[in-house]
Amino acid sequence: MAVRCHDITVSLHGAQAGEFDRLLLVGMAVQLALHLRGLATAVPYDLLRQIGLYLLHIPSTSFERVVELLAEIDFLKLDRQGGTIRTVIPVIPFYEDLFSGVGEFIANKPLSEPEQLAIAVLDRLSRSPTARQTLYSCGAEKRLLDRTLKVGMEGGYLIGRRARGRDILLTPIYFPEHGDAFADLAAGAGSGTVARVISILAKNQGWPLRLIEDSGKIGENLLTENERHVITELAKEGFSPPPTITTTHAGSNYFIFGPKPGIPNLPPQKRHIYENAMALVAAVRQGQLLPEKIRIRMPVALLEALRDRKWLKANTEALEQYRQLVVLRVGRLVHVSGARWYRFELIDTPENLEAVEMALLLIKGEQLPLATNEEITLALQKGQEYVESLVSRQTLVKDCPVSIDPQVRAEIDNLLYKGVP
Repeated sequence: MAVRCHDITVSLHGAQAGEFDRLLLVGMAVQLALHLRGLATAVPYDLLRQIGLYLLHIPSTSFERVVELLAEIDFLKLDRQGGTIRTVIPVIPFYEDLFSGVGEFIANKPLSEPEQLAIAVLDRLSRSPTARQTLYSCGAEKRLLDRTLKVGMEGGYLIGRRARGRDILLTPIYFPEHGDAFADLAAGAGSGTVARVISILAKNQGWPLRLIEDSGKIGENLLTENERHVITELAKEGFSPPPTITTTHAGSNYFIFGPKPGIPNLPPQKRHIYENAMALVAAVRQGQLLPEKIRIRMPVALLEALRDRKWLKANTEALEQYRQLVVLRVGRLVHVSGARWYRFELIDTPENLEAVEMALLLIKGEQLPLATNEEITLALQKGQEYVESLVSRQTLVKDCPVSIDPQVRAEIDNLLYKGVP
């Protein structure tokens, strides 16, 4: 639930919705915690407040509540002088513990009904695009659900598409590309089928299409005919073309991945790194599942070796297996001996190392961690002068509310113009 609060808050990008209070508070707390995680020094409170306002879009009127929330769950230690916070000392745990800690806060102080419904809708759509009408079977009041969907669309974390005569809803957080194609797929195959296929792919990223077609399985998961159709569609035009590797012994093979992560996990400047990570996974899957003679038996260990020592042992299949990674400037092939003995070496740059880390997460079936803003990390490290230079680029932060609920507007008008009975 804490992850969904974060997703909605990031998507709103500082816009306000009258239905959301604690949801945004939790989302802002997660944002701040992610950027403070790993910081070993105390941060002046006033400096942190400026970073929160100008870079994380945390309103100054809410910032102290966000800090107090993190202190309540022991993620921050506060140095006070009287009633004033002077410095903040981060003690933020990493990923899973971070979200479980924030989740405990939500359990003790539950979200409102509109907030819970917004999270439930986003959670449903994170698994697959879904027909709008299907959401009305969740048991929520129609007016409340209509308002929830309107807020989501105005806030940018829900979008609607028309496919095969049906209104389909999806979230760009989890389906940031090819929305029309995914909507059509869900309308044709059913959201439940698409959701199961995407779930299986998430645990078996980069599986060769040929093996899926021949065996009817992805990993150990047996597919229905309808699910196999969904996989075939994902490899066609309309979606991102899957990585392809061509070898003399196995021909051309496509390696299938789930949808690319959205902005909360993968900001635009990291997209090409993710593409390189997929190419790495495809190369490893080629050696694991479609080798000529030498099979990769421990793909995770192989990628860890590439990360740690920056090269892989020479073999006779490396030339074809890693050729595309050379084109992408991820690595180079070094001739060792004979006609076919080559060693793959990583080009040691921060971007390529990050691609290897992403590839490890993909091949383990794990999600990418939530993204952080590099400018904020620098601001926390460099202090007041750096923050002031950033602030000069953004002299004013505006709160932009989404449109108000008509019923609430009527009640406000009644209060302002007619008086309270």
